[in-house]
Amino acid sequence: MDLSNWQERLALHFAEIRKGRPSAKPLFALEHGLAPDDLASLELAVRGAIFNYDARRHWLPLVIYASEIGYRYTGDEYWQTFADETPRWNVFGRRDWIRSSFRKFSKQFGGIKPSGIWAEHFSIIAWPIAHALLPKDLQRELARLLFESRFTFSPELFRSSETFGQHLERRSSSCSSRFRIFAQEHLLLGEISNSLLFHGHRDDEPPILATTLQRIVGDLEEEQRSRAWLEDAQRRARDVKLRGLTRRSFGPSRGGTHDPIDDIGAFSVEPKILLRPGNDAWHVLLEFPNLSRLVDFEPALSTARPTVIGSVNRLARSWHLYEPCRTQLAVWPCAEVPVLKFDVTASEIEALLKAQCFIRPAPNWLFKIGADGLGHQIHAGVIRSGQKYILLTDGDQQSESSTFPRIHLSCVGIVGTKLEIPDVVSEEMVEGLRKLNLTVGTTVDVWPVGSPAVVWDGEGYGEWAGSQPILLGIRTGTSESVEIAVELDGKEETLITILVRDGSEPVFVDLTPLPSGDHRIKVSVTSVSTPGDDAYGYLTLRVKEPESWDVLRYTQIPFFVSMNPPNPTLEEFWENRATVELLGPGALQINIDIHLESKDRKALWHHRLPPLRLPVEVETWHHQFRTHVLGQSDAIANYDRAYSCRLEFTVPEFGTAKLHFEREFIETRWSVTRIGRKASTVQLVDEGDDESGGQVLVREYSFLTPDRRQTIPYEQAIGGITIGTEGGLFVATRRDRSYSVILPLLLEITSFHDLRLSPSLQSRVKDEPAVTELIELSELWTGARIVGGLESTLRQRDVLIAIQRELLRLCGGKRWTEAEERFEGQPSDMTLRDLAEEISKNPIEGRIGSELLKRSSEFAHMELDERIIAFATLLKKYLVAGAKRRDLAEAELWFAEFALRFCSSPESLRRWAQKRFAETLTYQVQAPAITRAARFFVLSSEFLNPQKPLQAVPLHRTWHWS
Repeated sequence: MDLSNWQERLALHFAEIRKGRPSAKPLFALEHGLAPDDLASLELAVRGAIFNYDARRHWLPLVIYASEIGYRYTGDEYWQTFADETPRWNVFGRRDWIRSSFRKFSKQFGGIKPSGIWAEHFSIIAWPIAHALLPKDLQRELARLLFESRFTFSPELFRSSETFGQHLERRSSSCSSRFRIFAQEHLLLGEISNSLLFHGHRDDEPPILATTLQRIVGDLEEEQRSRAWLEDAQRRARDVKLRGLTRRSFGPSRGGTHDPIDDIGAFSVEPKILLRPGNDAWHVLLEFPNLSRLVDFEPALSTARPTVIGSVNRLARSWHLYEPCRTQLAVWPCAEVPVLKFDVTASEIEALLKAQCFIRPAPNWLFKIGADGLGHQIHAGVIRSGQKYILLTDGDQQSESSTFPRIHLSCVGIVGTKLEIPDVVSEEMVEGLRKLNLTVGTTVDVWPVGSPAVVWDGEGYGEWAGSQPILLGIRTGTSESVEIAVELDGKEETLITILVRDGSEPVFVDLTPLPSGDHRIKVSVTSVSTPGDDAYGYLTLRVKEPESWDVLRYTQIPFFVSMNPPNPTLEEFWENRATVELLGPGALQINIDIHLESKDRKALWHHRLPPLRLPVEVETWHHQFRTHVLGQSDAIANYDRAYSCRLEFTVPEFGTAKLHFEREFIETRWSVTRIGRKASTVQLVDEGDDESGGQVLVREYSFLTPDRRQTIPYEQAIGGITIGTEGGLFVATRRDRSYSVILPLLLEITSFHDLRLSPSLQSRVKDEPAVTELIELSELWTGARIVGGLESTLRQRDVLIAIQRELLRLCGGKRWTEAEERFEGQPSDMTLRDLAEEISKNPIEGRIGSELLKRSSEFAHMELDERIIAFATLLKKYLVAGAKRRDLAEAELWFAEFALRFCSSPESLRRWAQKRFAETLTYQVQAPAITRAARFFVLSSEFLNPQKPLQAVPLHRTWHWS
């Protein structure tokens, strides 16, 4: 059959489908309905006609051909795969044929139109990928996502594919970057998911051709685990759809099409306080609920940077979208002041945070020490015998009791007292507790029954997932007849009364289902023999929108893994640009396994770190990773080949938690292949729309002259460049984004000296363009992917040191750089003092050097935020020449941070300062004493923390800007 016949046959086929499908339901090219033999015949016809293909007449066969390649797409190289399967495509074919053909398909048959950020960047290949419905490499991930989200299903979700797709995308944070890109197509994701969940159990016509759907299901079922995931999700979905919401509900009706997401007031953003034991102090943590649904009200929140008032950490962008959202406090926040804010403006969100997101004022805050070693807050001031507690009181309050000892807290502004309650509580202790506004509990017990609550503190506070049954057991301490009354949220219509002949026997109450949010339950007990003798208490129940089961964040697992950013790429993790912290009881030993894997999940390398004991702090993790992973040549070699990394954290008594990191998916990237010991091949992979490469600038920089670029022809880069022993930096820039890689010098290394070099930069005059050029150069060398391990890292470090030294020469002066070289050559208290004297010869300005030297030990042990405040205070106090008073008064903290970043991490400046970069740089260039003071601050901190890093970024270990 020739292409004209194929065009006619396919047009009739899709016209017939369009005729029988509602106009709101899109068509997909993969719904071609061709048998395998027919499909092979069509593909053969397309390949045979490429040399003189008429895309205007035979566009439908090309649409099917491109979609089939899209179905097999694995996220690597679409155009390379297309060319490999289509002889002479690179000679006779044109990429814009694909886009124009799909546009015709969309216009004539109502085919789906790709949308989202990915479609904007990849405006051609987004079409065949979208029309492939569900590429094979994403099928397993969708099956798992449906399985993990099955308890969040509701009839309302199934009524709208767009809404269902949004719902699933919000839960895809733990999926691969490729899947998260795919999930941006909400309608597509919803249509496929609905079709898979109700495959073979629909009364209406499915939104996808039955044979196409059967093909996807068949491919999914080839893997046993994917088949099991899908079957479980299907059973749950059918059960939800058939059962509906026919049960009695305490809360408002969920009938109709209303979704709680339509009402911002349905969210709870109130933080929870936790206490965690450390080596020498208790740490105060704030935990926030998952705020990902707020993105629907303010899309800018998806990439916003959150700030937690009083936190010890500078949080990564999008940190708030991933659970557990926990951060440690260094300073106790003020009562009724929002503790969470974002760097975007949204009035609705700000109002919500102001109304809910604060620490509620109280005379004290009581925490029960649980089996996991953490202190969990108890909202009622009631304690039980035989238990251990910690009581926090305002820093201005003093405990009047000598019975209970103080504890050391790492958070200032709050005082901690430890309460160890014996089995028998004396009257003296009762009185001491009363003075602390605490009471000993009564004999009415309430506890969860059946499916365990996500959280139950044993003192009247519990959390349930929305899918769980909420069953409570109630028992009194008397054998008399009593009447038990249960009331929800103060509503009389919810009142339940139960007459119990023997109060010591348990009574069970079913509160299912309750709508998401916080609920207050009043439990009253009245004696039948003595009416009016009532006892009552309150419970607080929080019903959370159910999340997928994840061992890393499930509360009853005795440890969890905290990452910042919460979902890093492989590059961010491997290059130590992501922080890892393991939290849990100190008595537990944890084993950590690191696996590098190829694209098809084949093992490349595996290593187990030496056993550690919880908790594992960020610095401990970095040290272990540098020593036992980055120090191994086989790890580095396999990292260059790896597509992903898997971390396994195992506590023998409790099981294993896993994390997975993948390489970032980008349109233009470098592929590196080692050829023996003395050569490598570097090849540019370009998935952009411009096949001529007119939008791509390719450059090379050497290690020895890192600011002198050599332009490489695009065709040469695409074909591959053989690099001998020289190595260097290779950069491809498309529009405003650069993609770079550093290759090592392939020389025989006989000593550590062979690993180092002395880069030479061109001489520059002191002006803002020259300084800006050096900062941009620092960005290029810092942001590059490292190939070759330690030798490449050290040479990258040498280049960055040379760039920074030139920046300091321009802005701090030649005498300063000479004094700094003397200090670095022989670091000591004497050379550090000499360096302080070089800050300024002006008697007034010179005092800043004296104070920096005097307080250097204090500054070295500060967190970054504290250092900024300290430096800003010194600038204001001594009024360094060159900075006008009003300039510092306008934004003294901003100026202080700019100067410290300039002297420790210049590559971070433009991204952080954004529109204010140019104006602030003007002050920096004109005030050399500020530069010298900031640089001294940086170097003295490093001098007092003398651990030599193996990585080049950050260049200064104690100045890790996010």
